[in-house]
Amino acid sequence: MAGCCTCSANAQDSVASESQHLLGLSTGLSYHSVRDGIISPLMYKGSQLPILLTYDYRSLRSRQTMTAFYNNLDLTSPISNKATSSHIAKNVNAFLDYSYTRKVFTFDQLNTDCFLGGSVSGFLNWRTFYYSRQSNEISPEAMMSLSFDALLETKVDQSSDDLLSFHLAVPLISYVLLDDRYNAKVSDTFDELDLERNVLGQILAKGNVVTVNRLIKVQTELSYSMFISRSIRCEFQHRFLYYFILRHKSGLDARSVSNQFLVGLSIAL
Repeated sequence: MAGCCTCSANAQDSVASESQHLLGLSTGLSYHSVRDGIISPLMYKGSQLPILLTYDYRSLRSRQTMTAFYNNLDLTSPISNKATSSHIAKNVNAFLDYSYTRKVFTFDQLNTDCFLGGSVSGFLNWRTFYYSRQSNEISPEAMMSLSFDALLETKVDQSSDDLLSFHLAVPLISYVLLDDRYNAKVSDTFDELDLERNVLGQILAKGNVVTVNRLIKVQTELSYSMFISRSIRCEFQHRFLYYFILRHKSGLDARSVSNQFLVGLSIAL
């Protein structure tokens, strides 16, 4: 998910009123923290440079965005020892989503438009926890979601097209893979796999449909954007992701928080 926000250098050469196709690349600082009750009561934290790719389509009535994100980082706990590779985690985060929102009303006095719609997304948080060089455990979350989306866009100044936007996405229903597992050795999901057949296909077929009964997930983006020329947009973003997922019938859960501070450039196609 990424908010669609564009603006131009001056009002006389405005591009905000035109349909726009924008291809963008962003990077910056991504900070993650995870507490995975399936593995450990410890909090694991780390930061890394992420990569965010976006395609935005803007029209007078709607906003459409495709977003691809990837991050691969090391997480450490209060008792981590990198010299012996103990109590650290290798963490891969990735998602791909498409969002569509349509303008529903305008706050004229605030120069703000409100858009409502939805999104479909695929999300992966894959962690390998190392107790030592010889011992490790894998604990991922993989899910596909249908979400409710809301977008607010505020024109900061009438003399320019600089925009401040806030985008919120909350899943209404998700299909979660690798569910009902304690670990890879003690797992309802893994115990039922036939290793002589297509393992990936079996995993995809053994997911569970969940709502707020097992998954609470909130994703937001706050961004400020401007066109530094008629075809190049500069954007400053803060992206936030929180989720809580009940991972096992015994009550074990996983919680993750991600904060990303990004700077990006987009090119009008």
